[in-house]
This record gives sequence, structure tokens and C-alpha cells, in this order.
Amino acid sequence: MSIIVIGRRSYLGGILSKYLAEHDFTQTVSLAEFVQMPIRGTDIIINCAFSPAWYLSDLPEDLGFDGTAAAIVQGAGARYVMISSRAVYQTRLDPPLREAEPVAPSTVYGRNKAKIESGLSKMLGERLMILRPANVFGAEPTGRRTFVSTALGSLTRTNTIELDIAARTRKDFVPAWFVGKAAASLIERRSRGIFNIGSGTALEIGRIANALISGYGQGQLHQTGERVGEEFRLDIAKLHEQTGLSLAADAVLLEMEAVGRACKNQSGAR
Repeated sequence: MSIIVIGRRSYLGGILSKYLAEHDFTQTVSLAEFVQMPIRGTDIIINCAFSPAWYLSDLPEDLGFDGTAAAIVQGAGARYVMISSRAVYQTRLDPPLREAEPVAPSTVYGRNKAKIESGLSKMLGERLMILRPANVFGAEPTGRRTFVSTALGSLTRTNTIELDIAARTRKDFVPAWFVGKAAASLIERRSRGIFNIGSGTALEIGRIANALISGYGQGQLHQTGERVGEEFRLDIAKLHEQTGLSLAADAVLLEMEAVGRACKNQSGAR
């Protein structure tokens, strides 16, 4: 199987490349490199490229990076994997959010991802697979637009994790390696359609923060707000049915501790 991952600077793109590397030919390229290269004979194109501007402003009508890549794929007969987001859903804990329900994004980012999903579905039909990850975390660089990255950045700078919402706020977190493993498994099975990738469990962000602090070996949690933030939980029954993969809540917390330790080791090396 020949696979191209678009997103040379993408954190998740690097994770996906690692788990797909066992295939005969997998390469990671930038979008600029992709548009210049021949792709006939390529089986799978995965696009992880997304402009930071589209977190705050509306996506152009051409669907941006995904539209450019999909137009090339359209003429090459390849299959396309879009990395979407749980942000296309409404925020809800129970019942967990299922792939078949209508999208109801509440943010600009979520609306842009929903727009890409719709546009690519019309362009590519059954050659499209859409992955909707929960809150992805890992031994990542600080500065990413994620809760864990922000928390680690604060921990290394001030020895404190600041919460401006209630610590009891619950969210579905998923380790990056699990997203990579799930994506690889679905691609190997030539799956189609939409798949949630999460733990299927909503954990309090106070427990998440304390797990990071425990792994880091020092620090404190400081809550400045009492408002419960947006809460969500993904239904992962479809993913489990096709791949057999699942992830327990305790495993997520252990991964958080490991991320805290990795951050401490990296900061100590500087």
C-alpha cells in the first residue's frame, strides 16, 4: 500500500506517519510538495494540513488545503482520509455523540471542519474516510491549541496549571498514539465513512491536570473560575466494531502522567 501524509509540520501527521510506516511506501510531505508530485499509483492520501487562520475566520469556498488536495485525488483514483474534529458536533455528554447524527458546530473551527466534510463528501463519495478525533494529546510541543499543551506550558513556566473553568468539567481525551493506531487499522481494512476516535469516557479536567502534575513531579492546580466549560463524550462503538480497539479511562490518566514525565525530562535537558 502506498500512502502520502500531507502535513510535514503537523504533530498528528508525524504520529500517523509512524503508525503507517510499516507499509511498503509511506511518505510525509508538505502541501506545496504534494501539489508538485505525481500521485498516480498512490492508494491513500491523508491530509493533516490546516491553517491556523481557520480557527478564527471562515474557510474559503475552495475548502482550503483539503479542497486543493481532494481535487488532485479526484483525478488520480486514490482514496482520501480527512482529519476532522469532534468540534463538528454539539457539546454533550449523554448520550455520547454518534457519527450518524447531524453536525451542530458551535465554533468557527467546528463550522470550517463541517464545511470541509460536506464538500469532500460531494467530491469524493465512497473514496472518502473522515476521522473525528476527541481532544488529542501526547508528548507534544507547548504552544499547540490544546488543553494539555497549554497546561504543560504553564507548568514549566510557573509550576502551576491554571483552570479558568470548573475542575469538574468533563471532556473526552485520546492519546495521539491511539489515533495513529486506529487510523492505521481503519486504512488497512479499507474502511469508509465517518469514525469517531476517542476514549469514549469523559474525564474531569481537574483529574487530567493532576495526572500531568503527578508525572511532572511537582506543581499545583489553581482554579480561577467556577463555570462548567463545554463537555463532550464520543461514541466509539463503530470504531471498536471495525478494529477491536478500545481505551479505558485509567489508561488515559496513565498516559497523562507519562506526558508529564516527558515534559519534565525535556525541560530538564534544556
